Amino acid sequence: MKLDKILAYQEQDLELRRLELKIEKSKDFAIAEQAKAKFINLGNIAKNTENNAAVLYKNYKKLEGYVNTLSSKIDELAKVLEMELSDDNLQKVGDQINKLSSNLSAIEKEIYNMPQNIDEISRTNEEARKQGASMRHTFNESKKRFDALKDELEPKIDEYKKKLSEMSKGIEKDLFLRYQSLRKDKVLPAFVSVIDGNRCGGCRMEQSMAAIAKLKQKGTIECESCRRIIYLEE
Repeated sequence: MKLDKILAYQEQDLELRRLELKIEKSKDFAIAEQAKAKFINLGNIAKNTENNAAVLYKNYKKLEGYVNTLSSKIDELAKVLEMELSDDNLQKVGDQINKLSSNLSAIEKEIYNMPQNIDEISRTNEEARKQGASMRHTFNESKKRFDALKDELEPKIDEYKKKLSEMSKGIEKDLFLRYQSLRKDKVLPAFVSVIDGNRCGGCRMEQSMAAIAKLKQKGTIECESCRRIIYLEE
């Protein structure tokens, strides 16, 4: 089996892959993606704290209304006592006033604690906004460097792709399909020579005696470990 054309194709494709990896494994790309994720998360935190502040304010106004209502009811009950001072009436009205006073104290305590909650929400919101601004700056700077790298490499990548497209036309279809399948799974190089007489030139795993016998007979085998195509050098 003649492998000259597929090996020549692979040589050029490996150069292409090196350029692609420079882009895929760019530190600036990773930094930009991390900064983007953090920025989105911080934005959600800022939004949630704003919603929480709105809820707190709404509850504050509601509790304020309750305080006024309870105060009015206590005043009304006090007037009832002024009108009728029987023991039975004193007991009933006194119980109601005590209950209302207890509710009033609880509500006032809750209102008293609200400013502290609002302060904490404000601090969280402000910190999220500051960090968000920092992450936006990090993202913009990293993306700028990453875009510069892409602008530098993409013309070269396009050149390799055009060249490979022409080279593929002269390659046996079955060989090319096997190569493309391995490349898709990022098993590169896909075609490797046998080393030490019985080892895969890619993963270095020793092949069975039956596999080596087949290799000597047909010229190629599939590695029993990594699926690469092992060939005998002429």
